[in-house]
Amino acid sequence: MTRHEERESVFCLCFEYSLNITPTQELIELAQLCRELVVTEYVEKTFLGIIEHRKEIDEKINENIKGWKLERLSKVSLAVLRLAVYEILFAEGVPESVAINEAVELAKAYDTDEAPSFINGVLGSISRTK
Repeated sequence: MTRHEERESVFCLCFEYSLNITPTQELIELAQLCRELVVTEYVEKTFLGIIEHRKEIDEKINENIKGWKLERLSKVSLAVLRLAVYEILFAEGVPESVAINEAVELAKAYDTDEAPSFINGVLGSISRTK
């Protein structure tokens, strides 16, 4: 499994989590069963890290979405941003440029046409002010 595919799995878990706050281990198990999601060590560690640091991640996103509120973001954009912000602030060995580029690619694949540039702008701002 490539790192891009692992990020896609983490994104899916974050999206599911944002829809219904199911206990994390139960959510991982359900995703593996129902969606045939492959959960590698990286996927589990990253997803659990996002949940553990969710408050800090959401605060950082909120500080950098000029003219928006976190609650107004689409669940897809929020899941993409949470993953990228976690990688920028907490993950070891992930260059910021890679985290941002991967987030933009996920937004291109799963979000609206406007989302990639919005996500790129928010993450660029976070990267400059961290």
